[in-house]
Amino acid sequence: MMSNRGSSLLAILAVVLFVPLFILRSLGSLDFWWWMSINITLLIALSFLLDGSYIHHILADLKRRPAWKIGAGVLTALFLYALGFPCVFNFAVWALTIRTEKTGISADLRN
Repeated sequence: MMSNRGSSLLAILAVVLFVPLFILRSLGSLDFWWWMSINITLLIALSFLLDGSYIHHILADLKRRPAWKIGAGVLTALFLYALGFPCVFNFAVWALTIRTEKTGISADLRN
């Protein structure tokens, strides 16, 4: 089990990694999705290093009903993409419009 110190370290690191991601949305040629993937991979790798028993729990969990878990993951992803993406995008456009009106700063959502 991970110590409180390890959990705190991961939480602080997550904030440090994700706040700039959501503010800047890209860093040079590194776009949002690549940056998100790198952040998540780094946090998962660190969680494995900080808690040696974590990998055993994950592997044990994967042995129980793997087809159901994979199917549920794929169906959830399809649902979120098909129904959720338009809602999220419309919310982002609405929020960007408000921010532009209040600050005069705008951004292109096509990136």
